[in-house]
Amino acid sequence: MVYKTILKVCLITLSFGLYGQQDLTTISKSDGRFMGNIKSNNVSDPVGLMDRFDLHLQWWSLMSEPVEYYDFTWFSTGKYTVDVKGRQRTMTKATLSKYPDLVRRFERITPIDIKIEISGVADAGALDVKRGRVPNTGGLNTRARSNYKKDGQSYDRYQLWGDIVYEIPDANLVPSYAANKGSGIVPGSQHWNEFLFWPEESKYMNRIKTYEKGNKNDKTLLEENKNRFSKTNSFSLSARILEVEWPLPEMRNIIEKYDAYEKGIEKPSEAKSKANTLNDLLSDVSDRPVTKFEISRRERKVGVVSEDGRILIPFREWNITEYDPKTGFAKVEKNLDVRTRNGSCDKVFRAQIVEVSTVDSSGESILPPKKIAVTFYGYNGTGSDTSTTPLVLIAYDPDETLEEKRARERRQAEARKKEAAERERCNALNEPIFDAFKKDLQAQGIDTSRLG
Repeated sequence: MVYKTILKVCLITLSFGLYGQQDLTTISKSDGRFMGNIKSNNVSDPVGLMDRFDLHLQWWSLMSEPVEYYDFTWFSTGKYTVDVKGRQRTMTKATLSKYPDLVRRFERITPIDIKIEISGVADAGALDVKRGRVPNTGGLNTRARSNYKKDGQSYDRYQLWGDIVYEIPDANLVPSYAANKGSGIVPGSQHWNEFLFWPEESKYMNRIKTYEKGNKNDKTLLEENKNRFSKTNSFSLSARILEVEWPLPEMRNIIEKYDAYEKGIEKPSEAKSKANTLNDLLSDVSDRPVTKFEISRRERKVGVVSEDGRILIPFREWNITEYDPKTGFAKVEKNLDVRTRNGSCDKVFRAQIVEVSTVDSSGESILPPKKIAVTFYGYNGTGSDTSTTPLVLIAYDPDETLEEKRARERRQAEARKKEAAERERCNALNEPIFDAFKKDLQAQGIDTSRLG
């Protein structure tokens, strides 16, 4: 018991030096699942609105694949600073107290995107090895060696451990309002070589470790990562927010609306003195008509923003094809995967599978989504780009005779006939293959009406 306590202290002390002076939380395994809560005030926030956060995590293995789930709660400083018409302006919740409609808008400010890094040390317990033999660590590091004798045989005892660094995928974090838990929609699953990064001790002793994705095709690394995770008894972890993106148009508009109220240019909205439910919180938003909106792109994410800066449809990795301001619903499309079928004459049929759904202001589907197949353009059977037609330049001899010109034109006409005959032959061979391809997709419930 004393030995385990000493090893635990050694590991925590080691990680303290590697990751800076951060409070580490021990996440233990229970019934095959790591579960725990990490509290942190290590926040990089450009506007200063986020004070600290709580992260509840669950990690486990299901059918030999890693699974992760998170609940995220952040707490507000009660103020933020943004650029308004070229000036840095700070707004506090206390300043807005005499305008309840603006207070409620302040309280509803929600991060658009958050990048959280988790780092720390995995404790995989002790390994006893007969003196002189090389320990099989399975990709883990060794520390705090001791020795003892048993039945006349000498043994060496190794402590197995490993550093870990991980950036939680955006899709697995669902932020909510300040002091409200944002729960993950469903558990997520990464490839073992991307789930946790286990940096090698010898390569990273003198520099800060950062998350790196491994090669998915590296089978040796895959087996090592599975072994490391399965052998781990507990993690000592800390978390920090690397980046946070806020709805700046909404935050600026709150300040501008406050200025208009103060100057008497506008009158404060009639507002309820107290809101007890989410519907109450959103009542004034639904009552404010949307006259103008924009389907906006922020890096790889697309959302809908009103003229006054309200986020009408959250920013996510999808394509928004339609938005109805009367209902507040949007039609969205997500690319899933590309299905292929080899045909004749080096023809490869490719179908991009797209999930089409109608979502509300929370981004959740209000109708069951459907899958459609659309023609995927881009590459032929040799991997060459077919999205554009290559430009072919033919040079003619300016001094050719009339007979030479006619002979050349006859050859070109014959070549065109052969090409047309070959196309016709290939089309005849490929038609039943393409029909079978579509029937296979239809059998999976995929609409092929847009597959040309």
